[in-house]
Amino acid sequence: MPTDYCVTVSESESALARIKWPKQKLTGEQLLGALPPGIEIVVVYAEGGDYITREQLDWYRKAR
Repeated sequence: MPTDYCVTVSESESALARIKWPKQKLTGEQLLGALPPGIEIVVVYAEGGDYITREQLDWYRKAR
């Protein structure tokens, strides 16, 4: 059973074309408000991507 869960996001819908899961258009602020603690984010770009860990997200939520 996996211990890490994440959502995949992108500014470009075409970058997510191969992902079969349902998609929603959200702002970053809406996404942070909707994600429960412990969920991480994979950001996909045409030329690569980044991974935002739960620790980074916790820090950001506290800094807001």
